Amino acid sequence: MRKETEIKVKQESKPKVRQAVINDFGKVYPLLEEMNNTRLSKGDWRQLFQNHWAIEEFSPGIVLEIGDKIVGYIGTIYSRQMVAGKPQLFCNLTTWIVLDEYRSYSIMMIFSLVRNKNLVLTSFSSNNVTYEVYKKLGFKDGNQSKRIVYPFPFSFFQSSDYKIITDEQVINDNISQDDKIIFNDHHRFGNAYVLIKSKDEGCLLMGVSRDKLLRVYFVSNKTFFQRHLKYFRHKLMSQFQAKRMQIDEQLLNGASLFLSRKVTWGNPYQFKTSLKELESPSPEYSEIFLLNM
Repeated sequence: MRKETEIKVKQESKPKVRQAVINDFGKVYPLLEEMNNTRLSKGDWRQLFQNHWAIEEFSPGIVLEIGDKIVGYIGTIYSRQMVAGKPQLFCNLTTWIVLDEYRSYSIMMIFSLVRNKNLVLTSFSSNNVTYEVYKKLGFKDGNQSKRIVYPFPFSFFQSSDYKIITDEQVINDNISQDDKIIFNDHHRFGNAYVLIKSKDEGCLLMGVSRDKLLRVYFVSNKTFFQRHLKYFRHKLMSQFQAKRMQIDEQLLNGASLFLSRKVTWGNPYQFKTSLKELESPSPEYSEIFLLNM
């Protein structure tokens, strides 16, 4: 009888993996607190547990569970994005945290996602450990380089032809239907949104403005942005009281820019997909925007 009891206890001590549901947030939050991120409140973390874009396949993550206790969590942010003119289901991987005594079960958590051929998997904030794990699971490297841009206030590179529009209603009234979709998907997160207008041309920019740094992650018209940035960058940075601007290098496509420097800190963006058309993912449907990173 004693042996049978011992076997039963041993079996129950093995955690199981399942998809998270919205109501799991209360049990997952203690794990998120372990990360000691003082900038993010409980309300901020709850953003990961909301189906912001009404995706049918939505789940806020994968959990590792033993009894009624959650001992591991990988956050997942689902979205549909256009690739080569076709809608594709994306799953962005965010926070991956497992209690020390259950670390040996960590890899079990991601198998169902990696095996799903219908998903484009992305990671934009991999630490050194998760970067190596994803690499072994077949993830490719995307963009890593960023450009730090400094103000250039001299009149030679300034023009009154450029309007910097930050009023959300005015932005929405003056952008294309495709841009409206992505703008309306993101404007409620309280990030940096601006429409640059010059005569009949325009460009929607989205990013994060914090601590005197303007980070640009999305540009609707890359050709316009690359050609005209030097003329409106000082005005743009003044609008957000930014002393520096950080731009993903893939948005510049090698364009030279006076008073800037290229940096490669952190790990590259990562992605796993069978789509040949996707060269590097863009982070707008990720924790970077949801959590204002």
